[in-house]
Amino acid sequence: MKKGVIITSVFALMTIIPSACAMFSGGQHTEVSDHHTVSKPEVIPLQNLSKHGFAASLDADAPLELPDGYKLSEAIYNEPPKKFGNGVAPNVEKQKEIVLKYVNENNNEDWFEHTVKKGRISIGDEGVKPIEIQGVEGEILEIPDQKVIVLSWHKDGVSHYILSKGDLGKDDLMKVAESVRN
Repeated sequence: MKKGVIITSVFALMTIIPSACAMFSGGQHTEVSDHHTVSKPEVIPLQNLSKHGFAASLDADAPLELPDGYKLSEAIYNEPPKKFGNGVAPNVEKQKEIVLKYVNENNNEDWFEHTVKKGRISIGDEGVKPIEIQGVEGEILEIPDQKVIVLSWHKDGVSHYILSKGDLGKDDLMKVAESVRN
């Protein structure tokens, strides 16, 4: 697989993960054909997180250590429809996910997203290398010319996927990953 294909698939994940599933608490499921159900995602304002029941999830899964200048900018809770138009019923509990986006206050082009879900998340591209994160085997993909680093690991029944874009280095991103509470 060529690097351009890898980059395309990583960036496709950046846009698909937050928007491909329906939102928690009234997310709108729209059937666009017999086989595809899509949602219209909604970003939950940070001041309203507790109203949507996110406080417990954030406390359990948010990193304790952030790089200097980074702060939580938005949270998205995704949930698939209970049944697709073709009759397929996904395992909703394993597919629910929360995506926390952190942005560098000094340069909003530097950011990372931390996705948490029960179902397994794997990077799955050429160039992925094994790495230990929180005492378990994980994956890392580094694309220096695009300033992209991706980490993935599964621990205690929960998958974590961190995607960064910008000047954040591997060591700083690993500190973030190691500080995530399980």
